[in-house]
Amino acid sequence: MVKMTDDELRALVTKRRDSSASFMKTGQSKDRKEALEFYRGDNLKCYGDSGAGLSTVVSRDTMEAIESVLPGLMKPFVAGDEVVRYEPTGPEDEESAKQATEYINYRFSNDNDGFRVIHDALKDGLMFRLGAAKVVCETVEETSTTFYKDATAEELLAVEKDIDGDIMLDEATGLYQFRIMTTEKRKVYRVIVMAPEEFLFEETLTDLTDATFLGHMKTVSVGDLIAMGLPKDKCMKLQGGDPITDEKEERFEGEYDEEHMDSDDLARRVSVLEAYVRVDYEKKGRLQWRRVWIGGNNSMVIFHEEVDDHPFCVWTPIPMPHKLIGMGMHDLTRDIQMQKTALIREQFNNVYLTNRPQREVVEGQVNIEDLLNPTVGGLIRVKSIGNIQDRTVPFMAGGSSGMVEYLDNVRESRTGSTRYNQGKDTESLNKTATGISIIQNASQQRQELIARQFAEGFLKNVFRKMLALVCKYQDKEEVIKLRGEWVPMDPREWKDSYNMSVAVGLGTGNREQMVGQLTNLLQMDQQIIQLQGGADGPIVTLANVYEKLKRMIEAMGLKGIENYYSDPGAEQQEPQQQGEDPAIAKAQADAAVAIQKAQIDAQTKIQIAQINAQTDMQIAAMNQPMMGMAA
Repeated sequence: MVKMTDDELRALVTKRRDSSASFMKTGQSKDRKEALEFYRGDNLKCYGDSGAGLSTVVSRDTMEAIESVLPGLMKPFVAGDEVVRYEPTGPEDEESAKQATEYINYRFSNDNDGFRVIHDALKDGLMFRLGAAKVVCETVEETSTTFYKDATAEELLAVEKDIDGDIMLDEATGLYQFRIMTTEKRKVYRVIVMAPEEFLFEETLTDLTDATFLGHMKTVSVGDLIAMGLPKDKCMKLQGGDPITDEKEERFEGEYDEEHMDSDDLARRVSVLEAYVRVDYEKKGRLQWRRVWIGGNNSMVIFHEEVDDHPFCVWTPIPMPHKLIGMGMHDLTRDIQMQKTALIREQFNNVYLTNRPQREVVEGQVNIEDLLNPTVGGLIRVKSIGNIQDRTVPFMAGGSSGMVEYLDNVRESRTGSTRYNQGKDTESLNKTATGISIIQNASQQRQELIARQFAEGFLKNVFRKMLALVCKYQDKEEVIKLRGEWVPMDPREWKDSYNMSVAVGLGTGNREQMVGQLTNLLQMDQQIIQLQGGADGPIVTLANVYEKLKRMIEAMGLKGIENYYSDPGAEQQEPQQQGEDPAIAKAQADAAVAIQKAQIDAQTKIQIAQINAQTDMQIAAMNQPMMGMAA
């Protein structure tokens, strides 16, 4: 079968990489670097040279807009127990969809720092226009050490192959002392948020479903590459360390230093490209996804394989039709920050000149040293009165405060971040409740739209890919602890796709409205239960009431409904002792069943023996008269 050679594959990937990197460097990289400067407020060069003694203050509108909306955007995704909920596509999927919901949410929070994943992806999007992450399945090794003291020779032989280090023998007792190390491999499902400059894609891309090239340009240690299963000989040949890009240097504020290590050091970091390309590798006239690892500097193909799909998920806060990258908060506040900076500087300059005006001095009639080094209550030596005269500057700073207020209002209407939502308006008590509610609702609607974009464009894809990876790689049942109980999960029985709904919450006001609405529904349920004579239906059941209580707990921002209410549909089981190993519990249960079966077998044998004995006695009794008659 005719296939592409490694040289052909390398040439194709490097061509697409160079094209994407050039686009990112000339366009997006410059914009992201400026956004970071505006966020930190260290973009002094954007406003020109203020001059000696004049104000250099910088308004921080980009930072204020991002940081004020970020808590409200994050809260709905981190407040409850479920970030995503898988919904069945048919009656037969009811139980598996419920298990998938519990298991994938468990994996998201335990295999990852779920809070940090959501925070970083949201902040990247708000600041840099695009937040990007990839979802991968990794195999990790966990090593545990156990120390044995006073072990017998039989115990030593049983674990001899796992012994690490020396074996100590106590000649007086004949007992041994040693330690064993055991290594266990397990699969983890990670969501990795990438730095913006590390994610490569085609310039005219409108959606990831249309992509033919996507890449993650990253820096990895040689040892980690080998641990991933890549060929050791090729990994050791990789040259070049971590490239210091303009964005990375800006992020570390000029404190980023390149590492220098020996060529045989496995901790040596090298630049590699993990590329996903749609290519006709087998030359059958059909495009298929292929994962290709390429060395960053020497463009050597390290490894390649066919894959089902790419692992990337992206989102943008303000989408633009027919473009992958939309707009971020910096795009909405850039001009306002520059205008406010100019106004505020002039206000301060006016105050400076009003308090310390310029002076007319008669040359040769004033001690210049006293004039240039003024002190409170100090003296200025002059040869005659009137040799110094202040040039009065009128105070005009108050007149520009209205312009600053106007620009704040423009920023609030653009970003949805208002002083009323943050409790900053000291005059809110003098305004009508209806007016404040209208302002808050308008702001929350804008934030909800951004949250919906994050949920639909990013989180849904993250959890869809996580489910696909679990169904593909999880090859055995796993017992996990949920709601204080050990629960068995078997992903092999699930489908790799369900309908999904993501928890997209609202602002504080809307959460209070939701609690109020659920309270009203529960009151209606109480009346219906009385009318139907119990909670067994046909209109309202205990399961319906429990679901409303669950939603109310989530809307209140509380976690763990099991701490407040018990699920009426849960099976009644004997609670296991805290910390009990499920494997031990299963072995004990099996032993109990075996003992019970043995007891039943023994009783059965006894009963059969008794029946046989009684039968023999009856036969003997019947034979005695017959024997007498014969005599």
